[in-house]
Amino acid sequence: MAEEKKKSFFDRIGNLFSNKEELAKTAEAKRKAAELAEQQQKAIKAAADKQAADKMAKARQEAAELAVKQQESIQAEVTKKAEEAKAAAAAKVDEVVQAAKQEAEEVVEKVAFSPAAVVATHTVGANETLSHIALRYYGHATPPYYKLIYEFNKDVIGENMNVIRAGQVLQIPQLPQELVK
Repeated sequence: MAEEKKKSFFDRIGNLFSNKEELAKTAEAKRKAAELAEQQQKAIKAAADKQAADKMAKARQEAAELAVKQQESIQAEVTKKAEEAKAAAAAKVDEVVQAAKQEAEEVVEKVAFSPAAVVATHTVGANETLSHIALRYYGHATPPYYKLIYEFNKDVIGENMNVIRAGQVLQIPQLPQELVK
């Protein structure tokens, strides 16, 4: 029986040592598992950070592309509006010019057909110009005066006011109020 006690005592000590090793192995395994779990967490966090950075970069690129498209669209719209405004302004200028031409033609017609507007009849002499004639009748040889004679006699003179021929008979119109000095 004492031997049995001895065995059991020795067995117990052996069991204690074997449990200690198992406990150490278990503790080591737990530590390695914890390290492995920590490494996995770091790897997962790094992957998530990379994925977030990639998404952010992609979002920035898409925003930049969208901004460029919007800028191009705005620039096209501004160009279109400018062209429309330019065309409208040109049409308005043409309209005003046509109205002014028509008004001028009406004034010339009124002056041309008014017998009271003729103050004299002049037969063009050799080497005479409209300036000479304007100076003789109005006392001025400047463009407003000789152009008045030309416009009044355009049907006799023709399209070129610088070409008048000796023998042409011109009517000298009365000066309008703005040219009387």
